[in-house]
Amino acid sequence: MKKENKKYPMLNILDNKGHRIKHSHQRITKGFADCDTFNIGTYLSQLIPAMLKDFKENKHSYPVFYKEDGETMLPEEESCKKWNEILDRMIFLWNELDNELCSKKNPYEEEFMKAFEKYNETYGFLGEGLMSEEEKKKAENTSSVKVHFMNEVPEYKEIHDKYMKEQKKIEEYQVQCKDEAFDLMKQYFYDLWD
Repeated sequence: MKKENKKYPMLNILDNKGHRIKHSHQRITKGFADCDTFNIGTYLSQLIPAMLKDFKENKHSYPVFYKEDGETMLPEEESCKKWNEILDRMIFLWNELDNELCSKKNPYEEEFMKAFEKYNETYGFLGEGLMSEEEKKKAENTSSVKVHFMNEVPEYKEIHDKYMKEQKKIEEYQVQCKDEAFDLMKQYFYDLWD
């Protein structure tokens, strides 16, 4: 279920064979693993669409749907078609919550990542190179580090701001998808059986 993290490759280092064995055992014994609870939202956005897709492909039945009068049942073919459309919509919406699968992409992603790498090389991951002498002394004495971000450096501010503006739009879209996915899950929760 776990995919390579392209955006934060450092997290891939944390994954190793020993952990995979441990996590497999945990899933067998308690139904989930420690790594699944690191980010439950991400885990569910990968697990649920995969389950729904498998459910759709291997189902043997579907719920009964009614015409607008609320009393007349739809013909079998129409009910089956409607159920498939609902499942497809649920799968699509859950996939949209996974940043790797989301249909909305940040047009500034590549430019931002290049600038971010350059910023890290120049100033350090936490912007240590931008720390004032006072901040360095405070860090030594208190273990409290002032983090500096790339938008504090004029040459990176424009790309940072453009990227963040687009990212906010994508996040708003994903919230709408999440809300609709949850509404469909609420509406059809008791129909998700075969």
